[in-house]
Amino acid sequence: LLSAEAAARHFDRWQFYVDPDTGMEVGSGGVWASILNAWTWPNWYYGTPNDPHTYQMEVEWTKNWLTGEGTPAPGETYDPDYTDRVGWIDTNIAYAAPPSFYVEGVPMNTGGHADAGDELTMDKGGAPGTIYYTLDGTDPREPFTGNAVGTVYTAPITLNASVQVKARIKDSSNWSALNEATFAVGPVAEDLRITEIMYHPPDPNHEYIELKNISGSTTIELNLVKFT
Repeated sequence: LLSAEAAARHFDRWQFYVDPDTGMEVGSGGVWASILNAWTWPNWYYGTPNDPHTYQMEVEWTKNWLTGEGTPAPGETYDPDYTDRVGWIDTNIAYAAPPSFYVEGVPMNTGGHADAGDELTMDKGGAPGTIYYTLDGTDPREPFTGNAVGTVYTAPITLNASVQVKARIKDSSNWSALNEATFAVGPVAEDLRITEIMYHPPDPNHEYIELKNISGSTTIELNLVKFT
């Protein structure tokens, strides 16, 4: 999956560069590493013929590695494999991005409550490829083989019952990360009641709370229900 799964779960669009706490950790680690490096290789080393690089040359090399905009010194060339790391990261993050979910035009990538008859739409954000999805909680990409086992998304999906949706984008043999969400459809608030509470009894093992479906016949999806 070109590390798409791990990238999507671990990164959040430059989290390491915008999160102050993480940034401080990265920065402090770099300072400590530079101190140890200078301790191991004192200043006299850098003035020897064996290492003619100047501080500015190292700065330019780093700029090239990050953005591809560094200026090599006369007689020096940069390896293209170590150029524009930032652009490479952006390309891979964009490629790894899963399809987005919308219910009645409202973004709902993490799922939520929906009314019966609401329409679920999916968007790949301009990425190449085809969206494959499932409504039974299985992965639209078959493990090990990488074959597509889901349904091709071509039109909005009507939500008539609670469902777990999983979707990926497939471009040639490459797959995006997985987007998964559970949509609770139906009258949860109207039909679910707290009917009995046993709070702080003499025996703590007897403490409980009882929930009841008062509809009598309609099944209630409790996946997204919580006490607040």
